[in-house]
Amino acid sequence: MKFSVIIPTLNEELYLPRLLSSIQNQSLKPLEVIIADAESRDNTKRIAEEFGAIIIEGGHPGIGRNNGALIAKYELLVFMDADTVPYDPDFFKKILVSFCKKNLDFASCSYKNFPDNKFKGRVIVFITNLRKIINRITIRCFNKVVGASGGFLIIKKSVFDGLKGFDIKLKNYEDTEFVTRAIKNGYKFDLLPYSVLVSSRRYEKKSWWTLFKILVNLSIYKVFINRQKGQSDKRLEEYEKLKGEMGGGS
Repeated sequence: MKFSVIIPTLNEELYLPRLLSSIQNQSLKPLEVIIADAESRDNTKRIAEEFGAIIIEGGHPGIGRNNGALIAKYELLVFMDADTVPYDPDFFKKILVSFCKKNLDFASCSYKNFPDNKFKGRVIVFITNLRKIINRITIRCFNKVVGASGGFLIIKKSVFDGLKGFDIKLKNYEDTEFVTRAIKNGYKFDLLPYSVLVSSRRYEKKSWWTLFKILVNLSIYKVFINRQKGQSDKRLEEYEKLKGEMGGGS
């Protein structure tokens, strides 16, 4: 099975070594690892070079992922955030066999907490997993997307190219927008029964009130998307302002 791993980065020297080391220890390895770097000011690019990764110019997550997919040589694209880790050495083998056996066009998996995730982060990971499960049901039953996470996605390159990738106008929420478009175009999706470790560091510094407002604005955005453009744009702008810079991932 030939596949490419694409990782958008921005100042990820603390997390990237764990991910790249884990990839090297997989029983089924990608034939290329592409780092789309958004002008990191730390040792991110040096670390990527030490692990033999291909380094290209990135930007916010949508741009980084699109740039990586543009040069990827293989039909299966695996998008990962720098702060995720496949802890099972057979993870790629298991999830890609399942992906191909089900004849999917794109897929995701669930998350598990890093041991150092704090209570607030663990709550966020729980909510994210719950949303993924609900999303699987709403897609199957109603052909509707309630949310998605770009922290881990497998997508056929032909599908990705056909949909023209992620919407680069979006600095956040580009993953859910992509999944929504893919479902509308009839592509087959599933949540596979495997998981990766994920850090909650992006949310732990935010107050509970800020996290609540992020959720509210995102929910309102999803209600008005494709209905009232002015209202949806306003809510997405507020959501992005509250969520802030999220490193190389979304």
